This record gives sequence, C-alpha cells and structure tokens, in this order.
Amino acid sequence: MRLVRIFSLGVVLGSANCGGRTSLEIDTLNNGGMPSTGGTAAAGGAPANGGVRSVAGGSSSAGRVSTAGQPSFGGSGGNAGACAWSFAPRGGYVVGSIPGDVVTGDFDGDGFLDLAVSAGNDIRISFNRKDGTFSPPLAVPGGEVPVSLTPGDFNGDGSLDLATVTNVDGTSAVSLLFNRGDGSFRAPITFPAGRTPNLVSVGDLDRDGSLDLAVTNYGSISIFLNRGDGTFLPQTIYEAAGCLNFALGDFDGNGSLDIAATNLFDGTVAILFNQGTGTFNPSAIAFAAGNAAFGIAPADFNGDGALDLAISHDDTSIANAEGQTVAVLLNRGDGTFAARASYGVGAFAGELRAADLDADGRPDLVVPNEHDNTLSVLLNRGDGSFLPQAVYATGRLPERTAIGDFDHDGQLDLAVNNWADLSIGLFFGSCH
Repeated sequence: MRLVRIFSLGVVLGSANCGGRTSLEIDTLNNGGMPSTGGTAAAGGAPANGGVRSVAGGSSSAGRVSTAGQPSFGGSGGNAGACAWSFAPRGGYVVGSIPGDVVTGDFDGDGFLDLAVSAGNDIRISFNRKDGTFSPPLAVPGGEVPVSLTPGDFNGDGSLDLATVTNVDGTSAVSLLFNRGDGSFRAPITFPAGRTPNLVSVGDLDRDGSLDLAVTNYGSISIFLNRGDGTFLPQTIYEAAGCLNFALGDFDGNGSLDIAATNLFDGTVAILFNQGTGTFNPSAIAFAAGNAAFGIAPADFNGDGALDLAISHDDTSIANAEGQTVAVLLNRGDGTFAARASYGVGAFAGELRAADLDADGRPDLVVPNEHDNTLSVLLNRGDGSFLPQAVYATGRLPERTAIGDFDHDGQLDLAVNNWADLSIGLFFGSCH
C-alpha cells in the first residue's frame, strides 16, 4: 500500500492499496512555513498543528508534503521566480523491516522535519540531525500492522501526534499515538473502523478548530469528528462504490473540506460536498478520471484560486510501458471539473504528490513508479499544463513518498520508501 501528499489551498489527501495497486495520499501545504498536520491549512480555518511545516496545498495529508520554510504557491503568476531545478540522491537509511507508509513532521519540536515509517507492527521514527541526515529508526508500537500513517495535533497541546489504521485478520481499527512533546509516543488508543480500512487522512471537517479523521474502507468512507480533546465521536459511514482513494479539499470554495474519491473500477472521481458541519451530501457528483483511476492529488495547478485534481490511472493511449498516466482535471470554480489532460509517467505509478519544487508559485507533481524503480517529476508550465516527465532512479519497488525541506536550504526534498530494499531513500532538491 502507498500514499502521498499534496499541497493546495487547504487540501488533504490519502491513498490506499486497492485491488493490489498502490494508491496515493496527498499532503497539504500550509502557508506559514510549517508542515501542516494533514489538511489543516484547508478552508476549515483550523490552526496549523504543533508547529509543523507543510507544503501549501497538499495534504500534509499529514506529513506527506511539508514546505517548511518554502514560499507558498498562490500569488505569483506564470513562472516568475522559477529556477533550473533537479533532484539529487543523497543516501538514506535502512528501516530493518518492510517500509510501508512514510510521513514527515517535526515530532520532537526542534524546528527540523523528522520521518515516520510504518514497518511490521511498529512505527519507526528517525529524527533529523539538523543537517538533512537522520538518526537510526526508533521503534514505537503502532498497533497490529499499521498500513497508513498521518500526523496531526489531535489534542491541541502543540505537539504532532500520529494516527494509523490497521487491518489484520478481519480486525479493523484506527489507532492514535499521542506525542509526549519530545518525539516519544504514548501507547496506542484504538477504536473500531469500517470494513477493510486502508487509508487515514486528517482535516478540520466541522470547522471547530480541531482535527478530524477520514478513513477509506472497502466501498465506504468513515468520518470521525474530534470532540476537541483528542477523543472522537463514533464513526459516520458514507457509501462510496468501488475500491477508492480519496482527498479532502474545498472544491466548491465555501470554506469547508469536501471529499474527492477515485473509483478504481469505473474510472471516475466522485465529489461529496461538505454541508458545513462535517456531514456530507451522499449524492456524489462523478467526473471521468481515466481507466482504473486510483491515485489523487488536489492543488491549484493553474493559479485561479480553485482546487484542481491530479489523478493517476491506466491509459493505453499514452505510449509508455504499461500505459500509466497522470490526468489533470481543472476546476471550473464551482466544484465541477473540465475534461482531463493526460501526461505519461512510468510503469505501475503509485502515490501522487503535489508540491512547488521549482519555486515558481505553481504546484508540480511527483509519482513513484514501482515497476520501473523510478520517480517521475512533472513540472508545471505555470498555466496548469505540465512538461514531459523527468525521471530519477530509486531503490527497488518505490511505493510512497514524503516531501519537505529536510536540510533547511529553502528547497523541497523527498523521502521514498524502497519496499524491496527495506530502506528509505533521500533526494535533495536543487534550484539554481
């Protein structure tokens, strides 16, 4: 399973592994230079949590994309301020078990982005040494085989906590790990989830200033509203046909986070609009997204102030090894979307993330390609269209990524889980 984050005007995203494919979760980039806790920068108006930096617009879906000191997008037009940009591999570290999800956040409160990785029955925390290198992983019990992670300050104490979902032998649960304030975590608190949960994301869904939880199940989405103290009301379940991935974002511009859910089987993305209280209109509006749509990343790609969507899917009309593409659907400004434009990426593309890599004020796209052992980067031309992919070699079976400025040089960097190598690889951004 995989996930990704993206940034945009208040977006939270998530990814799940549907039908044997990895999907992506997206992080939101917050304006403020601090990693967001998973969608808090969205229209819900919730304050950023725990001083974490996030990239504007993507769902730090809690920790997937963090801009930490990066300028936010929005405002600058065209390619003003763009640079000659590239990624350079720079080491990494061994996790010691198969790495699942990877997220980033300032867990110990020192102002530098750390990394958290799900591995076996544990979550492995690696602290930033304040130079973009990381300490050996520290194992924290995370429930039975955590399959998705998202950071957020759920109890409002200023420290980043972690939420996970587990799905083992028919046991479906959400687990919360509260941060003691120093990067160590209390034992998980667990409560039931829906059938076969595979992705968790966060955002202030009811606009009360506290982070809520959204969880994808097989054929449904569960919403858990925060009571304001880090405890949650029982789940409300919304039916969503097909095995899907989802993202949170204010797609109709009314100040509340909506749900965009991909359907792997009918090639659509469905929008469930928030009624302003954390409840959703069950009559979803669907748009064509491409065959076998699975990954999703919201961001304002053309700079018109409305959240657009990027979706990874199969498309035999694109001449690449396995017909993998990223489709971009531009928002008309009212939560409806224009016909997609498609861009070729690598084979068996996974989680998708959006972040302003080249500092031109427009979100770009990053996706790992599992069968190619590569990363594809699509740079935004400044008008919501994208240049052909740039390709970077990774370790074996890259599945998920986390984005943030790990070395405090003002450029966004990337961590990728190399599933078959039991490792995390690091790529550092260069803008000159």
